Amino acid sequence: MDKADSRLERWETAKQFAILPHEFSVGHGGITASLKIRRETAGQRHTAAIESFFIEDEIVSG
Repeated sequence: MDKADSRLERWETAKQFAILPHEFSVGHGGITASLKIRRETAGQRHTAAIESFFIEDEIVSG
């Protein structure tokens, strides 16, 4: 991530990320046939990872 972020402006960089245990696939309903992420499905399946971004942010900011 550091290498990829080094070529971007600060506002374009990834601030937080999570490595998921599996890839998104059409077969599992994570992406559409045109390879777009199904946001609602991703949000439902990965709620804990998404919420952890906000919990960390509150600790750092608080």
